[in-house]
Amino acid sequence: MAEEMYRGSFLDEDPGAGTTFDAARFTSSGGEQVEFYFNPVAQKDYCRIVFPGNKLTVWDQPVREKDIQRFHQQWQLYKSGKDQFGGQTMLRSWSEIDAGSIEIYLGMNIQSVEALANLPDVNMTNMPPGHTHLAYRHREMAQEYVRNKQQSAGFDEAIGAARESAELARATQEKNTELEAQIQELQRRLDAGQQGEMIHYPRHIEGRGFGAKYELSDGSIVKGKKAAKDAEEALHT
Repeated sequence: MAEEMYRGSFLDEDPGAGTTFDAARFTSSGGEQVEFYFNPVAQKDYCRIVFPGNKLTVWDQPVREKDIQRFHQQWQLYKSGKDQFGGQTMLRSWSEIDAGSIEIYLGMNIQSVEALANLPDVNMTNMPPGHTHLAYRHREMAQEYVRNKQQSAGFDEAIGAARESAELARATQEKNTELEAQIQELQRRLDAGQQGEMIHYPRHIEGRGFGAKYELSDGSIVKGKKAAKDAEEALHT
């Protein structure tokens, strides 16, 4: 009995009583918003579908398998505890319009700036008396906000790609510098061999005392004269 009381309704229909809910019939009105949540009274997961601008069109029922299949992405976000509104800006956090107007829109199932921006003209007739003209203005403001937000996201993506390219170029340049140094060293050895110059290993390359570094004949670097000598001898035994 308690479950029936909190089951809700859709256009005065009760899907649990045998009526089939066909959400595709209503997509032409545009912008339906889907939210999964846990109903603490019924102790079940619920699916709420609202159509911005029409407070009479609400689907609020226990989750069915077909809901999970149709709104799979939102369901996965809900189960993982993430934002189901895809990064939309909630009206309560938008300071561009007055609090009274926000409450009017929330009462009409308009929860985000994006939903307000996409509100169809046909739903403007549902506004309270005297608010329609202001709603048109607010929708224009919301549309401009969304355009700027999308443009900013595009800039951020471009900047991120540029930084990634710059980092790749820097790493490539460092690798090229390292390879160039190796090539020069090999060329030096080749020239020395052709000129009869004898190179004695281990060869001191930098530092003094215990911190001195020596190059072995295989190109490896060893710290310390004695350690380098022993390592060089080991290469030929």
